[in-house]
Amino acid sequence: MFRKILLVLGLLIASPTWAQNITCATRPAGDSSNACASTAFVQGSDASSIPATTNVLKGTGTAGSAAAATPGADYITPAEQTSALQSALPNATTCQPYGGTGAAGAAQAMALGTGLSCTGGTISAPSAIGTGYVWLGNPKYNAKCDGVTDDTAAIQGAWNDAAAANTDLWIGGVGTGTCMFSVLTMPTPTNGFVGNRAGISGAGKGVTTLQTTSTGTTCAIGMTGTASNEFVRVKFSGFRILGSTSGVAAIGICMNGVDGFAFEHVRFEGLTEGIEASDDIYISLIECEWYRINYAVNAFYGSSSHPNAWTFIDPYIEGAATYGLIFQNPTDLNILGGDFENNPGFSIYINGNPLEGTMGLNLSGGYFSLNSSPADVEISDGGSSINGVHTINGNEFQRISNSTFVTNNILLANTGSGVTTLNIRGNGFQGFNSYSPSSSRLYVTESNPGTNDYAIDSGGNWFQSSLETPVGAIWKETPWTAYTPTLGCGTGSLTTASATGSYKRLTPKTYAVEIVATVTTIGSCASYLTATLPTTANSAGVGNFRNTTTDYSGSIVVAAASSITTWFTSTGAIPVASGQVVEGSLVYESQ
Repeated sequence: MFRKILLVLGLLIASPTWAQNITCATRPAGDSSNACASTAFVQGSDASSIPATTNVLKGTGTAGSAAAATPGADYITPAEQTSALQSALPNATTCQPYGGTGAAGAAQAMALGTGLSCTGGTISAPSAIGTGYVWLGNPKYNAKCDGVTDDTAAIQGAWNDAAAANTDLWIGGVGTGTCMFSVLTMPTPTNGFVGNRAGISGAGKGVTTLQTTSTGTTCAIGMTGTASNEFVRVKFSGFRILGSTSGVAAIGICMNGVDGFAFEHVRFEGLTEGIEASDDIYISLIECEWYRINYAVNAFYGSSSHPNAWTFIDPYIEGAATYGLIFQNPTDLNILGGDFENNPGFSIYINGNPLEGTMGLNLSGGYFSLNSSPADVEISDGGSSINGVHTINGNEFQRISNSTFVTNNILLANTGSGVTTLNIRGNGFQGFNSYSPSSSRLYVTESNPGTNDYAIDSGGNWFQSSLETPVGAIWKETPWTAYTPTLGCGTGSLTTASATGSYKRLTPKTYAVEIVATVTTIGSCASYLTATLPTTANSAGVGNFRNTTTDYSGSIVVAAASSITTWFTSTGAIPVASGQVVEGSLVYESQ
């Protein structure tokens, strides 16, 4: 009775589907029924789903024997099931009921967890396990997946067959679950664009592993899209890609020209790069993990297309030495949720605004903690004149201790003339435990302030420390800053004159300017006075001036795309004479 309870519990856990025809009068010991099955079939995902105490004899006794049986000694285990399939099934042409002898009995037992069946004494070995899969465990491929044997040829052969049948490859339930290989190349599905399938699925990223023996800059798994096939709707799911245990780890997956691909529940571990992507669009990554890696994803413009329409849902990135996610000129890059921890390099690095000048990064709901790089997120304009917009909303940025912290949570690095609009709203910034705030580690800052390349739209953020709250030109009103205007005339020139000026930034693009002009000798200067601004105006602006000697006032104007103001009176006369001072002020929109 005890064994039967174990059997029931095992079935509840594994949830295989049983179909039995009761034709025998005896059952193995511990079974209270009065019949045995001559037909037994389990349609499940892999052999490991069958508990070790299932009511299957090892096949060492007499057929139908009711002799005492003990788990582990007389019941076949998942590992033994796999071994039996590899060694017995190729040599067996018939199968027997429970307890059958020899290879046939072992093969019959193996049918109970592999998608194979034993009916009427005949073994059925289909090419697919479940519906719509070619199975790597089919004896045709002779895959061992024992963590030692090189299964490159077996995996590639099964994958090729899957693509030819326009279906996916199932790699779960073979050997110990670790399939060793050197290099694999993704085959082309037979029907090109239309509903093609040639993906790989495993029993779970903690159960099934593809481990490459390649090292250095080698791509362990390569896929290249063509004009007739770009892998639309193809998917990798439920397995781990592991780097070599010796030498410099390889690149996990190289994608080139791929249009439409999905990764679900895939773990990249111990690799130089998890994914290196060139000219790829419409890529989705759902609940994937990157661990002990140099680059998690390195996506860039190759020769035809920059990264476009990539979506990450709940990514987990830990131990990225250089960059977690690095994207060159991305358009519609959505990173929703996710956990970014223990990364000594940047967790996210955006190198360049989107090439279309539209939306680049949309980062929402992420959790950043225990990182120690220059920044959690760096956004650079790529040194170009391209404009773009990025959004960072509703994220949690933490500095955990005095030994583990980022210099800045968000760093803006601009070197080009492009204007980057950045929406930073509703985020939380804080330190924990022994962390001591410092004014040298602002939550948000710009590496090259004062160049007018960033327009910040902020609101609703929570900053724990006033010492680290963003300040400066990119964030809010700045202190008055001195500069020296250059004076000029409508016609003629000034003999002796000087000017002082100061400005402050009211918003990312709005400037207030004050200028004081002292004219010692007017010379031949006539018509109007001119004075330069600290930056070039984006649109026309108007201000006022007053002559402190005569108390006469007039107007100051600046034209769009100009940095020179014009000071004039309503009569057209020069507004200043020798020995007089004029003071003016102007608010304008800067470029």
